[in-house]
Amino acid sequence: MVFSKLIGAVRGSARDGAGICLGLYRVMLPLIVILKIMGEFDLIRYLALPLAPVMTLMGLPEDLGIAWAVSMAINLYSGLIVLASMIPSMDALSVAQTSTFSLIVLYAHSLPVECRIAQQCGLSLVFQLAFRVGAAILAGVALHLFFSRTGIFAEPALILFPGDSAAPTLSQWAWSQVINLVCIYCIITVLLLAQKAIDHYNIVRWLELPLLPLVKMVGVSRKAASTILVGMSMGLIYGSGLIIQAARDGRLSRRDIFGAISLMGLAHAIIEDTFLLMVIGAHWTVVLAARLVIATALTAAVMRVWLRSHPVAMDTQ
Repeated sequence: MVFSKLIGAVRGSARDGAGICLGLYRVMLPLIVILKIMGEFDLIRYLALPLAPVMTLMGLPEDLGIAWAVSMAINLYSGLIVLASMIPSMDALSVAQTSTFSLIVLYAHSLPVECRIAQQCGLSLVFQLAFRVGAAILAGVALHLFFSRTGIFAEPALILFPGDSAAPTLSQWAWSQVINLVCIYCIITVLLLAQKAIDHYNIVRWLELPLLPLVKMVGVSRKAASTILVGMSMGLIYGSGLIIQAARDGRLSRRDIFGAISLMGLAHAIIEDTFLLMVIGAHWTVVLAARLVIATALTAAVMRVWLRSHPVAMDTQ
């Protein structure tokens, strides 16, 4: 009896995971190909031209705008590889500068894919794009003002990220994308199965407890806590996968979806990202603590504005 229920749960999760991933793949695949073409023809550097004055406002070298543009257009790793390749020809960066740069790329990276996924969850692509880039600039300027006035983290940064990685061949790149897409399906299916077990055994209340103060500050219901936990610990794609399923099941309101996606857009994969950015000399207090505090404050603020324009959602808890 128990075994048959388990088999049924696995089949149901696999079926639901396939449905979710098909929707995600329709968003991701065209963008992955377009961005690859842009990278091959070195077109992404033109995205960095308007960023030069913004980088100056944040106390960063203008050339780092290229690394940020690559991060925003492609992904975090690509941006860091560009950064590492530029280090030999640049003046030494301070810990304050690498920490500031790290925070802005954490807030605004992989934007075409991640903002389209947010759109799949029913949110405005333009708003999510503006929110994440705006949050990055605001946080970057604030950090620069703080560091320049206090003199904190003025020492040279120790950058360990390798910058001489050979570019993959087209076949290697294509195979890596296939592996990534298969992994996304497998992980989302496992997460859906875990969600069923959590709901069945009522474990969710224990998982929600550490996040209750956070969800209260942001302004979403506790129903969104477990989804936020997945997104913050594993990544936006996986958290979004659970949100898509929860929206289909009617378990999350529009208010919860907006708040959860907005928060996870600024703070996702926090464990992996924290260690990754420390490798380029960023201080953990910025890429972990400051990231979470600023993300929570900005999401809470934008939630207040959103609720004023969506008064019906205020009644949904």
